[in-house]
This record gives sequence, C-alpha cells and structure tokens, in this order.
Amino acid sequence: MVWNNHTKRFQPDRSPKSYGSNSSFAGGGGGTRDDDGAGDSDGGSNILLQTLTFLSNSFLPSGDLTSDYYRYTLWRAMQRLVGATLSVFGTQALLLALGFKKSSIG
Repeated sequence: MVWNNHTKRFQPDRSPKSYGSNSSFAGGGGGTRDDDGAGDSDGGSNILLQTLTFLSNSFLPSGDLTSDYYRYTLWRAMQRLVGATLSVFGTQALLLALGFKKSSIG
C-alpha cells in the first residue's frame, strides 16, 4: 500500500513486486507461503494495510475533510462505547433488583 497525497488515502501498490492472487480483498494478493506453511513477514503487514484501507474506505467518507471531522468521529465512537457499557450495567442492575442472582446473569 502506498499513500496518495492527491486523494489522501492509501492505495494498492502497483509496483512489479507481486504477492500472488489469493487474497480475499480487492486489489490483490496476500503473502506467499513457504514449504513449511509459514507466510513471509511482508505478507502480514500487507494484509494489515489492506484491512485498514478497506475499513477506512467503508466507514469514512471520501473527499476533503477538515481535521474537526476526525475529532468528531472519535467523540461519537467514545459516546457509543460508553452508552453501550452503561446500557449493560443498567440491564444488570435491573435484573439484580428483580431478584435474579448475580451468578445466573454473569
């Protein structure tokens, strides 16, 4: 993966170095395997970069974004995490108040 300053995104590396065509991600391959079944060290980082690119392309809008957008996205993610946690604690407290034993609700 290479960084494109024009689009402000990582893009697949189109250099002659090839990793094969057995990847489940669009754009090309995963690491090559040796006879002992171990992948090469570059293949793991390639898959990680492809995963990060896939997730950012799926969940973040394209185009020019201000730095405030990323702070807003982080803030919303934290709000959802805290909200979900509070919901779990609230449900557990309700079940305990209704008489369920703590060992039966986890």
